[in-house]
Amino acid sequence: MDVARVKGWVVLTQTCDIVNFAEGRDLVAVAPLVKAKLGLMQAVAKGTTPAAAQLENSPGENLVVDLTKLCAVQKKALAGMRRAIGFNSDETRCTFAQTLESVRPLRISRRPGLMDP
Repeated sequence: MDVARVKGWVVLTQTCDIVNFAEGRDLVAVAPLVKAKLGLMQAVAKGTTPAAAQLENSPGENLVVDLTKLCAVQKKALAGMRRAIGFNSDETRCTFAQTLESVRPLRISRRPGLMDP
C-alpha cells in the first residue's frame, strides 16, 4: 500500500472493544481512506463492490474506505489522532456496517469513526 495515497484512517472496531482493555486485546482494525477513480466511486454508490465503502461525512471528494487493505494497529496508536465523525445517523452507520459484514467475519462497528493521520 502506498501510504502517500492515504488521506485518513477509518476505525472498524466497535467502540466497546476499543475502550475495554483486556490482556491480548490491544489491537483495533482500521482501513485507509483513499482517493478513488470514477468507476470505483460509481460501484460504491450502487453498492456493487465489496472492495470499498463510502463515509457520509467524507473529508474530501472521491474518497472511499479501501476495504482491501484492512490492518490492525495498537489501540494506543489512536490516541495521537484527531477523531472525526464519519456518519450523521444510525441508519447510514448501519448501512456502512452491512458493507463491512460482506467482506469480513469480525464483529463490525455500528459506530465507526474517521481517524485523520
